[in-house]
Amino acid sequence: MIKLYDGGVYLVHGTEIVPEKEIAKVKQLTGKDVSKEDAKKGTIAYSILKASSSKVVTVQGTTKPL
Repeated sequence: MIKLYDGGVYLVHGTEIVPEKEIAKVKQLTGKDVSKEDAKKGTIAYSILKASSSKVVTVQGTTKPL
């Protein structure tokens, strides 16, 4: 079954889906205050982009970030 949400969701402990509107529940489940910006840093996409942006490549004698 697929459920659609208006807005974002938080995935807590890899099993619990908490709608963005219920952010207080995230604190109950984790014991931590969380912000949307901090949550973005915990995503797979963020870690991939961060890793790729730190790589440097040399093209025809000029060093440029990837």
